[in-house]
Amino acid sequence: AVLGRYSNTTGTLVNVTDAQPLDSAASVMWSTIGTLNDGRLVHVGWFNVGVGCLTVPRHITYDATLKKLLANPIAELVKLRGSILANKSGVVVPAGGSQPLFDAQMGSTSFDIEISVPLSTDSEIAFNLTVLAATPNNTSVLITLDVGSVENGTRKVNMSALVPHATSKQGPLNTTLVFELPDMPALDIRILADREIVETFVGGGRGVTSTPSLQPGNPALIGAFVTAPPQSQVMLSQINAWTMGCGWA
Repeated sequence: AVLGRYSNTTGTLVNVTDAQPLDSAASVMWSTIGTLNDGRLVHVGWFNVGVGCLTVPRHITYDATLKKLLANPIAELVKLRGSILANKSGVVVPAGGSQPLFDAQMGSTSFDIEISVPLSTDSEIAFNLTVLAATPNNTSVLITLDVGSVENGTRKVNMSALVPHATSKQGPLNTTLVFELPDMPALDIRILADREIVETFVGGGRGVTSTPSLQPGNPALIGAFVTAPPQSQVMLSQINAWTMGCGWA
């Protein structure tokens, strides 16, 4: 999507920005945007991997400070949450270590994580997140995040979402993206994981990607782990996870 101001005089957009992705994954092949009765702008995409599926509906909003479109799951999805899988705070992942995020259970899951960001503006933070995983090293989806130091009030985030089992011909299933994050004390991550697809929303919807599982239904690949880099620990200030019901029921 592009941003601009519509001119009634010329019938064109002025002050047009560069194109901004609502989802950075190349595997989201088709998209539609509409307005709900309450005025919310909503985006849905078609995920063209395996049997194919729709993404969850995303509420599109605007960050006027960074001039950035944000995409987050619509609020109604919380009604699909079932049993609680995790409700933890203050979990430290030691340098080079890994931490399971919840008691793994087959089926769809939704989980929210807050990662503490160092108070020092010249500090960086990096970690790996594995989803639909049996262990930190046996996973369907590998997400890496590197949050840089503060420059002009923002931090640059380098993010990748990789499919470890992808062949060389399936390389386009991997996604890399870069986005800016306002300097804040915590980095929020929301993930919706099903057997076919992992949808990841980082930094209040500033970084969004949809990643396939190439082993759907594998009973071993149902967990999620955070792994800290060898040189520093990672503080998980909050972990919440739930089972998820079916939105079509």
